[in-house]
Amino acid sequence: MRDFIDIKMNTIFSDFKESVGKESLCDLKEFRFDNGKLPDYSNKKHQQLFLLRYFPAYLCEYKYLYKTVITQRKLTEYNVLSIGCGCFLDYYGLYFALAQYPQSIKYTGIDIIDWEYKDTLNNPEIWFHQIKIEDYLFPNAVDYNIIFFPKSISEISNVGFTIFLENLKKVDFTSDYIYLISSTMDKGFGYDEKKYKKIIECLVNIGYNCENYQPPQEFSKKEAFIRFDREFYYPDDIKEYLNKLHEKCSEYVGNNKSCYNECHKMSRAPILTTGYASFLVNVLERS
Repeated sequence: MRDFIDIKMNTIFSDFKESVGKESLCDLKEFRFDNGKLPDYSNKKHQQLFLLRYFPAYLCEYKYLYKTVITQRKLTEYNVLSIGCGCFLDYYGLYFALAQYPQSIKYTGIDIIDWEYKDTLNNPEIWFHQIKIEDYLFPNAVDYNIIFFPKSISEISNVGFTIFLENLKKVDFTSDYIYLISSTMDKGFGYDEKKYKKIIECLVNIGYNCENYQPPQEFSKKEAFIRFDREFYYPDDIKEYLNKLHEKCSEYVGNNKSCYNECHKMSRAPILTTGYASFLVNVLERS
C-alpha cells in the first residue's frame, strides 16, 4: 500500500505543479468547507489539492472501516455501492484491507463528477456511473452488501435524498446482510446521522433488522496515522509544498507578495493524524 500511495501522490503532485506553473491560484481561495461551502470538484486543481491533502489519510481510514467488516466474517464476497466515490478511494481501502484475505470485489461507484486518478487495480468488476444518486436507476434485484458514503452523505440535497430513499424502497436486495458505512465530515455527526438513520429505516421497511445500532464513532486514540497503520505514507516534499502553497502562485512569485491578504489561508498542512476521523458502521440482517 505504501508504494501505491507514493506513486499516486507523486503523479497527482506532478500534475498539480504543472497546473500551478501555468496559472494563478486565485481559484483555490474557493477551496473551502466552512459554512456549507464545498470545493469545485469539476475544477481539476481542486481535485488535485483535495487528493494531495487527504488521499493517504482517507485511504487508511477507509481501510480500517472495511477491516471492521472483514473481521466480522459475515460476507463471503464484497459487492460495494459507493455513493460519492470520487477517485475510488474507498475501493482502494477495501482492496488493501483484503490483502491478507483474498476475496472477490465488485464495486459500483456513483459520482456527479468524473474524477481523475481512478484506478481499477486490474479488477474487471468495477463500474462507474456519472450521475446524481437520485437519478441512478437501481436494477430490480441487486446483491450489494455494502453501501458506502465516503464523506459524501451530507453533500446530497434534501430533495435528492428523499428521491433516493423512495428508489431504495423498490430495490430487491438479495444479500442476507447489508453493511451501511458513512465516513462523516468532521463535526457533522448530527446532520449526517439523521440521513444515515433514514436509510436504516428504509432498509428495515423492506425486510432487514438493525440490532445494536452503533452511533457515530471516532478513533479512541488520537495519534499519527503512521502509528495507527504502518502502511501509511506521506511524502515530505509535498507536505512542505502545501504548507507554503500561496507562495507558489504566479502573482506572489512576480510581486513577492500575495494579491489578497487572505491568500495565506490556502496554505494548509495535510491530514496526518487520526484526530479528524469519524464514522458510522452498522450491519443489517434480513428478517
